[in-house]
Amino acid sequence: MNKKFLFSALAGVLAVGMLTACGGAGDEPVEDPGEEDMEMEEEQDMQEEKDFDQEMEEDPAEEE
Repeated sequence: MNKKFLFSALAGVLAVGMLTACGGAGDEPVEDPGEEDMEMEEEQDMQEEKDFDQEMEEDPAEEE
């Protein structure tokens, strides 16, 4: 009797766990947070290149 009840309870827990883990997707699609990071990095890189180019135009290196 005890084993039968224990197995039934464990089967119920397993079934609820499977339904929860394999449930339907949410209403909103999940956005990749890596996309935003890449865009920000590209903008920073472009700004750094512009700053570097401006510095090179303003202060050319003197040859020794």
